Amino acid sequence: MLVNEEIGISTKRLATEPRKVKKAVDNDFANMFRKRNTLLDTMTPIWRQIYEPIGKFKEVMESTIEKITMAEWNNTNHLTIA
Repeated sequence: MLVNEEIGISTKRLATEPRKVKKAVDNDFANMFRKRNTLLDTMTPIWRQIYEPIGKFKEVMESTIEKITMAEWNNTNHLTIA
């Protein structure tokens, strides 16, 4: 894994120590898959269309943002234990 020699300096070196490799991979993963702030209002029409949810999945997606009830949580846990 290539890592920076020092913070703020672009010189790279090969990290081989497991702890340093893990730290570098963790940081890369966190930066790659960070939460994106996608604003549909600022996009061009083509990108707005690409990011717009497809109609047939809209209802299903809306149900995923509802809070989980305690009964639903307990039922899910019970199913994973069985």
